[in-house]
Amino acid sequence: MTDFTDSLVDATASIKDVIATIERSSAKVALVVDDGRRLLGTVTDGDVRRGLLRGVQMTDVASAIMNPKPRVAHSQDDPATIVDMMRRNICRQVPILDGDGRVVALRTLEEALQVPRPIASHRREPDVSGKGLDQARELGDLMLESHQSYSDCGLGSKRTDLIVELLKGDRTSLFGGRITGGGSGGTVAILGKKAARRSLDHLVGKFEESTDYRPIVLSGSSTGASGFDHLRLRRVTSA
Repeated sequence: MTDFTDSLVDATASIKDVIATIERSSAKVALVVDDGRRLLGTVTDGDVRRGLLRGVQMTDVASAIMNPKPRVAHSQDDPATIVDMMRRNICRQVPILDGDGRVVALRTLEEALQVPRPIASHRREPDVSGKGLDQARELGDLMLESHQSYSDCGLGSKRTDLIVELLKGDRTSLFGGRITGGGSGGTVAILGKKAARRSLDHLVGKFEESTDYRPIVLSGSSTGASGFDHLRLRRVTSA
């Protein structure tokens, strides 16, 4: 599970300190706790923005903007039940509490949605230099063209179009992307270098600034047929 220690903050901490905690938190949330590490509430970027709009000051305390009744899970809960609850309620982060209400873990939706990948000894990283880089760029161009044709058919959405437009700002590490999933879906598949995380984080930040919504990022690739094997279908003609 995600390390929660960098998300802990005291209820009397200033909002400025809370923002710093959210920024360094791997889960992008501040867990407001008492001296016994019992959870009092949570603070996200959205809570900070709403508090500032209400007129709270950066010197005010965390309890002034925290959500005092966040969704939580307990250490004895079945992991599958926790994941199901997060999916149904679109909870980006869920604190895990012990019987006394103390924070013992933190689960994120991105982590919950990750699919374990089988290890294949013959798996190799894609070649992103020379010819491999040219092929990646060509595939990225094709993904962008595919996305445009999908939108032209009326099956796209404003937010997925925005993601694709934003990724065009850095074609050095993000090669391309297209809407994926069901019709008018909310998922964009992005092809990029393995070291493109900074560019991706920048894209997510720009998207959140424009929409007031922080998207979920699922990263990595499957081993595909090399790990799961494949079926060969052969056409049989009658005699």
